[in-house]
Amino acid sequence: MALTLFFPAWVLAGSGLMPHSALKTKAEELVRAAVSVPADAKVDIKANDPDSRLRLPFCPDLQASLPGNQSIDANVTVKLWCQAPKWQFYLSVTTDITVPMLVASRALPSGITVADSDLVVDWQSQNRLTGRTFTDKSVIAGAKLKRGLSAGTPVTADNLCMVCRGDKVTLSAGSGGLRISVTGTALSDGTFGDTVRIRNDGSGRVVEARVEAQGRVAVAY
Repeated sequence: MALTLFFPAWVLAGSGLMPHSALKTKAEELVRAAVSVPADAKVDIKANDPDSRLRLPFCPDLQASLPGNQSIDANVTVKLWCQAPKWQFYLSVTTDITVPMLVASRALPSGITVADSDLVVDWQSQNRLTGRTFTDKSVIAGAKLKRGLSAGTPVTADNLCMVCRGDKVTLSAGSGGLRISVTGTALSDGTFGDTVRIRNDGSGRVVEARVEAQGRVAVAY
């Protein structure tokens, strides 16, 4: 919460007032310089409006800092201060980082095999996201949806399986030009790039393999 400072009329009359817009601009500039933004993201940084009753003497050399060990996420508090005349003030700043990702184009029921038409790219707030998201439809088209999604909800890796427990998969092994393929049974769920446990149906041996595509996994030797 901002600390509101009030000064006697004789102080204000002799020094002029610090514009509230200057306080906001200084706080926003500090946060913009400190925040880490992905290359393909958009960022919106907005300082809260100070109390309209706030009166601060004009400062020719306004300073700003981030007090404490704050992480630059949705909300931070910026300290603004002046050495002469001497005062300090705290202002809250909201940061919203949005990134492109695939979301459900319509309400999707659980268990559905995801098709291109079920997906659309939308800008979503990074601050509220958990889990790995996607931007390329080809990576997850054909995967099964574990839990239903409402329209506009991000599609995350933990809600997909390109290889699902109990599925029959093609298990390939080897390196270079020497590779063999056998049929296996998935013992865990995974999407593209995940490591899953697979039982070789011929030998009964259980191995860990990387998901390469829908129904295909590989072990490298």
